[in-house]
Amino acid sequence: MTTLAYLRVSTDTQDAANQWNEIVRWSASHDLPYPERVEETASTKMHWQNRAIAQTLATATAGDTIVVAEVSRLARSTLEVLEIVNTALARGITIHIVKTAIVFDGSMGAKVTITILALAAEIERDLIRARTKSALDTLKSQGIKLGRPVGSGGKTKIDGKSQEIARLLQAGVAQQAIARLLGVSRGTVDRFIKNKERNAS
Repeated sequence: MTTLAYLRVSTDTQDAANQWNEIVRWSASHDLPYPERVEETASTKMHWQNRAIAQTLATATAGDTIVVAEVSRLARSTLEVLEIVNTALARGITIHIVKTAIVFDGSMGAKVTITILALAAEIERDLIRARTKSALDTLKSQGIKLGRPVGSGGKTKIDGKSQEIARLLQAGVAQQAIARLLGVSRGTVDRFIKNKERNAS
């Protein structure tokens, strides 16, 4: 088993020393192996799939543990935190959050916390949908045509991302979340998956 300390700062001028010290103390107090350091400078405006946490999850193996100083180091939104946690648990990886003493390990307590996160994420999705609808209604009222222009068929944002989609599906990420990650509609993801299944048969 390996313990991985995930450290993230937003700018070059920030110091990850405090995060590291907290994680080392936490690991020792919970009888975890001395952690291997994974550090990056990245804003949470960048989606987690494009940051080092994604690579850490991809290379970690079942039984490994990822420790972070606080949940905000993982992601800014509840939606992304939930995706990261579900991806980790699907791979048999445990996540420890030092500041709030939360351990995502598949236990009953962890499942309760995930349920609460899922509820918060659903509320967050509703708010996003409401804001999106309001923005679209405003554009329509201004006479701006929405959607893809006529005759603009061909390649889409989803082309060339078969491996990424397969990895997300295997990790248990919902099609709606995949669509959001790729910036397309759920219908586009669904059609893409069905086309791949037909071509494979």
